Amino acid sequence: IVVCSFSIHAEAPKDSLENSNKSTSTDTISAGRSKEAIRRVVMKRIGGLKYLYNKYQAKNPNLRGKLTVKLVIAPSGKVIKAELLTSSMSPRVPDFERDVIARIKKWEFGTVPRGTATVIYPFNFSSGNDSPGSCCIF
Repeated sequence: IVVCSFSIHAEAPKDSLENSNKSTSTDTISAGRSKEAIRRVVMKRIGGLKYLYNKYQAKNPNLRGKLTVKLVIAPSGKVIKAELLTSSMSPRVPDFERDVIARIKKWEFGTVPRGTATVIYPFNFSSGNDSPGSCCIF
């Protein structure tokens, strides 16, 4: 049973993916690290972003928008860099943005033999009242 009052939509990683070991497969970002594997980790960890959104939305009921984050993932699976590329959050709440980035920096993506992957990932935050059926997580 999923009960929620908001939606976080984590879009698939953008095609503007970079890595230190180019692959011929469009589904592989780096040696052993696929878009699907990254998506699974994001979906597994998205609960932490929901928690942050609930916390900040309690103080800012109209808080919604999109954060686009650039992640650099080491072969060890650790996020060695997480950078906010763009924000359309309204109202702007810099502490929320910082907390999202700090949370993402704690994510681990599993070990691969070699290759550092750079991924651009958009996250959409909105209240469940924005549109019918918006209480979905993709």
